[in-house]
Amino acid sequence: MDFQVLRLSMTLDEATGKYLLEGKRSDRDGVESAYISDWQDVQNKLHRFGQGLDTGLRWVLVLDETMPAQWLHSPWETLPWAGGVLGKYALVARSHRWREPIAQATQQVRYLNLFPRQEYAFNTAFEPWVRQHQLRPVKQISLREDLAACDELFILAHGGAHGLLDSSGALFNMPEGLSLPRTIWLLACAEQHDSMYPLAQRLLAAGAQSVVCAIDRLDAPKMMAIVTARLQALSADPQAPLAHALVGEQSGATQAVDGGWRCLTVWGELALSAGACAPWNHAQLHQWVHGEHPCPLTDRSSEADFRQALDAYHHLPMWPQTKENLLPTLLWLAEQRDHKAMRALKADACRQTTPQAFRALAKEARRVGDYVRTASYLHDAFAIACDDAEIQRDLLNLRANLLIDMNLPQTARQDLDQHRLLVVRDPQRDNAGQAKRFDAMARVHARLGQYSIAMDELNAKKAIAKQALNDEYRAHTASLYLLAWGCRIASEPDAYRKQAEQLAVLLKIQLHIIAPDAVPHANDNALYMARALAAYAWAVDHLEMARLLTPWRVEAGKRLNDTDPGPWAYLLLFGYLMGQENADTYARALAALDRGCYYLEAAVFAALAEDTAQCQFFYERFTQLRAAALKALHYEAAVKEQSQRAVLESQAWHDPEKLIQLGILAL
Repeated sequence: MDFQVLRLSMTLDEATGKYLLEGKRSDRDGVESAYISDWQDVQNKLHRFGQGLDTGLRWVLVLDETMPAQWLHSPWETLPWAGGVLGKYALVARSHRWREPIAQATQQVRYLNLFPRQEYAFNTAFEPWVRQHQLRPVKQISLREDLAACDELFILAHGGAHGLLDSSGALFNMPEGLSLPRTIWLLACAEQHDSMYPLAQRLLAAGAQSVVCAIDRLDAPKMMAIVTARLQALSADPQAPLAHALVGEQSGATQAVDGGWRCLTVWGELALSAGACAPWNHAQLHQWVHGEHPCPLTDRSSEADFRQALDAYHHLPMWPQTKENLLPTLLWLAEQRDHKAMRALKADACRQTTPQAFRALAKEARRVGDYVRTASYLHDAFAIACDDAEIQRDLLNLRANLLIDMNLPQTARQDLDQHRLLVVRDPQRDNAGQAKRFDAMARVHARLGQYSIAMDELNAKKAIAKQALNDEYRAHTASLYLLAWGCRIASEPDAYRKQAEQLAVLLKIQLHIIAPDAVPHANDNALYMARALAAYAWAVDHLEMARLLTPWRVEAGKRLNDTDPGPWAYLLLFGYLMGQENADTYARALAALDRGCYYLEAAVFAALAEDTAQCQFFYERFTQLRAAALKALHYEAAVKEQSQRAVLESQAWHDPEKLIQLGILAL
């Protein structure tokens, strides 16, 4: 299980002499802040910051390690809360240190018994655990040797005003220079709530990662119950999180008893999430501490990572704020990897109004052919200030591709020029963004009829695509597809034919090992390979290649109702242009393009088939769609280019070769 978290940090405003208290919660976005001058102020502001936290389950109040000592030592647990005191509902984690958590097994557990033997027989009570080799005693006189390789240490003692007392009643201090365990428990009665704090801080400074200590009366039976519960948890799972012992199910088992787990606080490190949700929740914690949100998912993530994240989002109790932050990235990746998941995620993402959400929603809308909604999301995204260069580049790239789809390449190029000026510090992410820009620039030059320059852009993409996006074959596929169109220009067929033939051989080998019915409902590489080979077969009249693609066209006939039917319809239409498919198939493919709003592409295929009526019909639909999309986009430069391109388009529909020369293609 995971639990809710409220993290507090504090800085001194030297101008006013007051402290600025800031609070961040795991279940909502944003930062609550307020100036405080005394303990009463803290009480009032904490109630405001924590309003609505679930009182049915314990939660964690995290006090950042940068907080002044006087506030770390304050009795937060005694503050009034929900008809009781805060300690009843929350664990207070003091001087909290955050770092990327590493799963570590707790294998060597020790205990140091400083309790007078005549008062409680801890040694006898622990004998079953010692016999099972799950616990070992250590002696005060041989701590240096006994603590070697120890992972977790329980110290059981009486408490005094200034810390632990040994069996003789003297103040106990850990000898200097020891190699300390990761976790140390100081189980003793605290005469005052902060009696153990100086020792806890010294142990942290000496190398311990986490120190659990008492803040109230803690008698021997309760100490025994705490140690036993922790040992039982470690016996079941050597990586059992410390937080679950202090906040979760173990503490819930004894919280009805006065004292016990509620008498404890923790200093130093505390992993605030565990299990399958941990990578996502820890990314949220990283944002709190470092001001950035390194989502574990990127364009380079594996299919397994994507599936794990998708499953976690739908089925695991991750923090609400973590879920909100993960959603846009999941939707962004689902557009390429899983269109069924994409449709489901869209409903959740529509409630968000961040640049990240608009980026993902715009990508989803473009995939399903909803260009007006794409334009609207992009307009909303650009209206929000965003200092994330990677998000800015993706938005520019998305708008450029929308403009390319609308046959407005010059305006698209302006966006890609802006994209080029933005730098992402992470080299891999920067290369991934550059690869996308090269791909879009290739589409720009294709729209301008500049096929040689388009190939140069794709070659530039190939130089980094394998490393940046694991995408080298996608670049080969795009190259073959554009070369195929270039081969149809009567003045320069030989300039492209040889390159196209080499790529066709390479892609045919790759495609041969893939069954058409194994292609998922996604933006899949294999489908685009088949599309490129179909275009090549048509361009050079390669009948043998067209026949090899017959199984793909059979599958295409079954997939015209996919979320994105475009590539499947292209396969059938190229086959029809070669005489491999009949008029009924031609009509079904055009209808599929109609459903997917591929109006310009449908007009191009109709022109190539010398179907004047359908060509005119789809071109008129395209011009209406383009006008509506530009109205939603509010982009003046695009509106100006629209009138210029419309003149060129109207002059070319009667001549298929001129269409290709002008770059009016089925991209």
